[in-house]
Amino acid sequence: MLRVFQIALSAVATLLVVPFAVNISTGGDPPGWMRPFVGWLWPVAIGCVVAVIVLEAVDRLAPAAHDKVIRHRVGDPRNVPLALAQVTRYVSARQQGSLAERVRIALALDERPAAVRQPAHLVARVSGDVFTLSPDLGIGDVFGQLNESMLILGAPGAGKTTQLLDLAAALVDQAHAAGEPFVPVLLDLADWVRPRRRRFTLPGSADERPALDDWIVEAMARRYLIGPQIGAAWLHDDRIVLLLDGLDEVTEEDRARCVAEINALGVTRVAVCCREADYDQVGARLRLQGAVTIRPLTRDQVRAFLTAADPSLAEVMAGLDADDELWDVLTTPLMLSITVLANADRAAFAGSAEPAARRRLLFDAYVVEVLSRRRAGRDDDPARTLAALRNLADGATRGEAGVRVVAFDGDSAYRILPDRALNLVQSVLLPISAVAVAGWCTVIMAARTGLAATVLPALFGLTVVSVFAAVPPAVPVRNRAVLAGYAAAAFVTVGVVACGLLALAGLVPPEPAGAAATALGVALLSAATMWWFDRAAMDVTSWVLVAVCTGAGVLAAAGILLLGYSPVAGAGWAVGAVTTAGFATLSAIIGTIPQDRTTEAEFGRRALVLLAVFVAGTAAALALTGLGTGSFWAATTGWLVGMTNGVGLAFAVIDVISRWVARVGMAVDGEPSPWRRSFLRFAADRGLLTYTDGEYRFIHLLVRDHLAAVDPLTLAAQVDRRKAELTAPSIREPVA
Repeated sequence: MLRVFQIALSAVATLLVVPFAVNISTGGDPPGWMRPFVGWLWPVAIGCVVAVIVLEAVDRLAPAAHDKVIRHRVGDPRNVPLALAQVTRYVSARQQGSLAERVRIALALDERPAAVRQPAHLVARVSGDVFTLSPDLGIGDVFGQLNESMLILGAPGAGKTTQLLDLAAALVDQAHAAGEPFVPVLLDLADWVRPRRRRFTLPGSADERPALDDWIVEAMARRYLIGPQIGAAWLHDDRIVLLLDGLDEVTEEDRARCVAEINALGVTRVAVCCREADYDQVGARLRLQGAVTIRPLTRDQVRAFLTAADPSLAEVMAGLDADDELWDVLTTPLMLSITVLANADRAAFAGSAEPAARRRLLFDAYVVEVLSRRRAGRDDDPARTLAALRNLADGATRGEAGVRVVAFDGDSAYRILPDRALNLVQSVLLPISAVAVAGWCTVIMAARTGLAATVLPALFGLTVVSVFAAVPPAVPVRNRAVLAGYAAAAFVTVGVVACGLLALAGLVPPEPAGAAATALGVALLSAATMWWFDRAAMDVTSWVLVAVCTGAGVLAAAGILLLGYSPVAGAGWAVGAVTTAGFATLSAIIGTIPQDRTTEAEFGRRALVLLAVFVAGTAAALALTGLGTGSFWAATTGWLVGMTNGVGLAFAVIDVISRWVARVGMAVDGEPSPWRRSFLRFAADRGLLTYTDGEYRFIHLLVRDHLAAVDPLTLAAQVDRRKAELTAPSIREPVA
């Protein structure tokens, strides 16, 4: 698509704009229809050249591997090796960042044929074999013995994802060795839960889940750079080995549907991972050939590992025989890794506690240990660090993202924002933004129309007070300086936009032909902006908005040609654009807040209704002004076109403004933001996150859940004590 735009702009510039500009500059006479636009020829020509250069730069910066994969034919033999290389890169990165890689124990797998509904065309497996993984029997061999159709069950931390990663690596090696034209792809079912991207979401509307086969094609394109056409063809031809991780990370209400859609895919080579307890609660059963459950580690395995891992763990092993609760905790590779890393905290191993409490103590000890280690150039406040980690983990939980750190963008910011910050956004920041928008509209109308200045303030006051009166701040403002800065920035930003649009309206050529062409061009530009920013998820609503914007431009151009152009239309256009852009953006923010997190149940609905009343009042004021000055049709036309153009402007700024308002909400509440890249790199360096394929992940779901429940102040005191121990002369460590 970028290349198409580039070619089109080049053609317009070289074949039309530049030749006419050169001809007229050298004394040529322009055609009659072009005379109103003579002054625009060179600016347009320069703009086309700049746009072509920018598009070329963007095209060259696109990933080379992406070009290699998607630009080949579906049957091109080069596609499979390229895709296998992408899978190898991703799997290797995941394995290197996995906490489970530090513990390699020969796991035992118990076969559970009853856990799946075996396909009717295959002979049913009734045996209950035990597979003991070893150098001679890998997970790939087990997958083969189960006819390449397998469910992997286990307790949290048992090593399900590790086995799936090992299976992916084994299948890649098998595909290379045998030259088989199939591609294993490892996908996280938690990502399927994420709603599709939408610019505007009506309050109370349900999140839309894509069909599983469509999501698989999109996920392969995003993660492995396999073009959608190639991915869809491979999926249809059964050339994909689907390795689906985290069925338990799908929301409970969606698990049965997920199972049904996996069964309906028609893919014969599948492996799915799920927590055993969660899978047993799903009424539906996967249609697979076999299922295995990862056995808990035995005491002999734990002793052997601890003996080989660290001699200082002898004290821990000495107390194991007398502590059955500790044995109950050390049954998975994950907990063994945590035990080794938390060995410095003897309190985690002392005394007697229930397994759940002992597990919390071990996780606390692990977090304290990794945050206590010194790093050159960093001296972080433990309390703020732990508060940021808690916000990060809580956001991943709210965003239903599994171990993946949810990106802080316009789609998810208000789903993962802490409760206090979200309350301040709804009850303080949005009203300030509404005041800025309505206030500047009032100023513009007062300066250009007079009568509307007495109507708009009343409508504005009614709207803002009615919408936000039921949403009083439930939490105090901790940082008033940031709040004052936000108010000033909001008024300045809206003022600059409003005055800029008013100035642009003054540049419209007064001749009907020039004014009509300008109106149509701005409308088409606005429609193109809507499509560009919503192209990944265009639906019926999006196409209706594009059609309305284009149609309004056509009608405006026709009206100007028939009735002429008046400067009142320019003022109406500016007010309509500012009003719609501002309130459409605020409405979009309100719509992205989950209904169960709004401070007032009817907040979103009331806001949309009253904002519509305000917009209608603006139209009425303009109409009255137009009638009073004899420019009714011009004012109304300008307002309508400005309204539709304002939607296009809102599409362009929603994401930026949404993120900005959300971040300010956290700053006003005094909360540290964990979505800064520097903090994410810090957390990855400390072993709490891992960075794979352009995204950050928690090292394990249990670690995420523990961080979401920590008390920052209590744990920060432990971090300070441990830092003091490490800096004591007898045990001082060199700076890493």
